[in-house]
Parts: sequence; structure tokens; C-alpha cells
Amino acid sequence: MKRIIVVALAILSSANVFSYTKKIEILQHPTTKHEVHFFYDFHDDEKFPGDVKQQVKEIVTMAQKKDAHIIIENLFDYQGTNAEIKDDLAMVKYLRKSLLLRDVQDLAEKKDVSIENVEYRQERDYSVYEDRLSAQEALKPVSDVIEQIKKYNGKDLQEYYQDVINEIEPIQKKLLQTFDGKKSIKSQLANRKVNKKLLEIKKDLPVDCQDIAQADVAMYYDARLLNPLIVNSIYEHQVANSNKPCIFVIAGTFHAVEVSHVLKEYLGYKHRDQQGTDDAAFIPAQSKLELAQIDKFYEQTPAPITPKSLGTSLQDLSFSKTNNLYLVV
Repeated sequence: MKRIIVVALAILSSANVFSYTKKIEILQHPTTKHEVHFFYDFHDDEKFPGDVKQQVKEIVTMAQKKDAHIIIENLFDYQGTNAEIKDDLAMVKYLRKSLLLRDVQDLAEKKDVSIENVEYRQERDYSVYEDRLSAQEALKPVSDVIEQIKKYNGKDLQEYYQDVINEIEPIQKKLLQTFDGKKSIKSQLANRKVNKKLLEIKKDLPVDCQDIAQADVAMYYDARLLNPLIVNSIYEHQVANSNKPCIFVIAGTFHAVEVSHVLKEYLGYKHRDQQGTDDAAFIPAQSKLELAQIDKFYEQTPAPITPKSLGTSLQDLSFSKTNNLYLVV
């Protein structure tokens, strides 16, 4: 029992689920006026548990008022079929008093607010830390998501989807060839041949990942794959259909930055308002004053859009193999 709790806590810690939002951004479609509200989530909030609790209440309350659909990445909402993973995560789910993503989903479901979890990476994380799940089982969800993205509709988004697939799928194939599918990833990380192959694969990762250990390659290589899941959900709810005029996206800063960029670049959404900047969203808060005040943000009159209000120019951010945003996922 103790060993399982330690393993699950390691998974929890590695997935960076401690969270709070330091930037809020609103995009609006110029024709339909549908809105997407981004809560840029820097995953490191244990210093401010009370503020996280307050943010949870504020986000869900505002989602109720706007009849919003929430899209999140919540480790604890495991949608797979592995009973051991489900039981282990349930065992440690509430060991931390405040977790924004977990608590938003709990409260949203309690308040009957529409919510969708796009997290799929539990098996892979579990195999890295636990010796009971094979590499084949752990990597299968990644292959499934890649195939899922290939089937997405939306002609305006096909270039973007293909770009993500072209980046992740070759690495996925190399990892499938690197690991013995019948053994756990953890049990093979000390193998010299495996480490040599992981060192080669690491060269395909973004520049900020070049200083990670070879063992962490399997943890970070598919971080970008989550983004098309969010983009497609927005597309299906607001473009292909019109059943969710307001969507809240609560995700790691890397995910929020790219999804925001894609909506503007490929679907014509316009920046309407924000609090905080991209630069700030990538830096841990040092005081309560730095945390976005959600009630205050929504009560204010939308500020005029100026170059200064936009913060870091997104045209300077790259989302290819050389992007430097992966480490906040």
C-alpha cells in the first residue's frame, strides 16, 4: 500500500498538477462573437493553496454565469480501462488540499457545469514510474491520439494538425522500436542501448528539453499532442456547430499559448481582452499579488486593445521542434 502511494505521488508530481493562473485571455470570433477564455496555468501552486481554492470558486461561478463549456487537463480524471491506475490515482487524489484542475472539475460536475477533460497520458507516466505496466500498454494511448487527430475535420486546421503529427509521430515510432513492448519503461531505463537510443531521440525534442535526462524523453516528447485535442473541441463546439458560444480553457501555459495562437492564425479569432502577459505566465508567482484576480477581471470594462496590452508578440513564438515552451505542460 505504501509503495503504491509513493508511486502515484511520483506520477502526480511529474505531471506538474499543482496549478494557478497568472494570465487570463479572451478571444472572440469576429462573425459569430463566440468567445474562448484562456486561463494560463503555471503548474506550481503549493505556496498559495487558499488562492487556488478561491480561483476554483471564481472560475466555476463565472462559467455558470456564462453557460460556458470548460476544457481542462486533469490527471485524476482517468478515462482509461486499467483498474490499477484508476485505484491508485483515487487513493492519492485528495492528499493535496488544493489542486486547481482537479478541484475545478469536481466543483463543475457538482454544479452541473459542462466540462471536458482531454488528459490521456496516465498510462505512459505510470509505466515510467511503475514496473507493472508494459511499454506497449503505456505508449498505445499516444498512438491512438495520433490516429484520432488524423481523422479530425476542419479544412482550415489540416495544416496545423499535420504539423503536429509530423513532429510527434516519428518520435513515437522510434520509442516503440526502442522499448521492449512487453516490459515496463521503468525496467528498461538503465539499459545502455536504450539510453543511447533515447539520447538520439532527445535531439528531436525542443531546445529547452536538451538538458533533460534521457529517462525523461518518454515523459516530454508528446506534450504538444494535447493541443490539437483542445483545438478540435473548440472547433466542433463553436465552428462546425454552435452549441457552446463560450468556452473556458484551463491548461498549462504552453498549451494555452499554442491553442490561442492557432485560433487566431487559422480560424480568425481576435484578441479581445487579457490580464497578465505571456512572459509572466512562464514565471512562478512570488506573491499573492501576482496571481490573476478572476472576479476583478470579469467585473472590469474590457480594456482597449493596444500593442502594449498584448504582451509578448505571438509572432515571435515558434511551435516547431525549436520552440522553447515545452517545460510548462
